[in-house]
Amino acid sequence: MYIKKEIENMLTKGMKTLYINGIDNIVGMDDDDITKIVDTSIIQKCTVIRIIGFSMDPNADEFKEWEPWEKLINTILDKTNVMCVFEFDSKYVESFLETGLAEKDNLVPVVNVNLPYNNQLGYNAVIKIADNQNQNTNPGTWCHQLHDLKSLESFTHWNAFNQNPLL
Repeated sequence: MYIKKEIENMLTKGMKTLYINGIDNIVGMDDDDITKIVDTSIIQKCTVIRIIGFSMDPNADEFKEWEPWEKLINTILDKTNVMCVFEFDSKYVESFLETGLAEKDNLVPVVNVNLPYNNQLGYNAVIKIADNQNQNTNPGTWCHQLHDLKSLESFTHWNAFNQNPLL
């Protein structure tokens, strides 16, 4: 756990944030661990708790693997007045939605879409937001020119992460 100002361009930018990074064994997390997170956010007067779920690997067919994540996030949202940012890989969107967490007003889901070497795709590259194999879960598709998505207003250089001091 560490505390920094949020620097990425989202709803919580500029807010004092308690980062929970690299939870390797969320299944082994008990109520005392969760209480420590909540208490730290209150004592340090954080307005955001950001959970970075890159260590998660829930099987979409097994809801039990989502239970500890849901418990952690619900406890944070129920016991504090903070915003909770939960960052996870795009491949988990469907199973995330099954938890009901997306309905929480003070939760900011950050869906991480990895696109390595995007600068090499060229000016005409398009990012398409679509369903999984035409399942009709969305009303259609959205296409955005990659260069439009890469505006300076939405860019955070890697150096900014290293230069953002602990609070």
